[in-house]
Amino acid sequence: STADYGDFFVYLEDVDENGEAVLVTETQLRAGFADLYDNDRSVAGGKYDIDVLPDLPWHGYEKSQYRDRILADNAVVELVIDFLPTSWVFRKGHRIRVTIACADYPTFQLHPKLSPGNDPEHPANVVPTITVYRDAAHPSHVDLPVIPTVGDA
Repeated sequence: STADYGDFFVYLEDVDENGEAVLVTETQLRAGFADLYDNDRSVAGGKYDIDVLPDLPWHGYEKSQYRDRILADNAVVELVIDFLPTSWVFRKGHRIRVTIACADYPTFQLHPKLSPGNDPEHPANVVPTITVYRDAAHPSHVDLPVIPTVGDA
């Protein structure tokens, strides 16, 4: 990112043959909370032997778990996030699209370090450009479970 801070909103979409898209599911993550934690240890401080399922990425949410300026100095940061649960059939001829945005205004406030006044039109806002790496050293990917269908879908 060209900014030291970032919010990431990711959308999974179904695109038909005419280019019309339908939102399937979405997710969000404030980059400062990119670190992952053992969700088994989060239940009662790990006091009990509980295997929390499903095993999804579990991010911090407390002030002490926030990494300030996580994206500073052109840092390449791995963001592991999960979409909200869904069940969807992608019809033959449709495409799957992943869209990444740095804001979802006005649904969510803008990042306070990038837009202190929460005004999308303010000239002092920091508008980041993000880069998604997808090479051998940074194998970006989306895991989608596939359940075979019967008949014409």
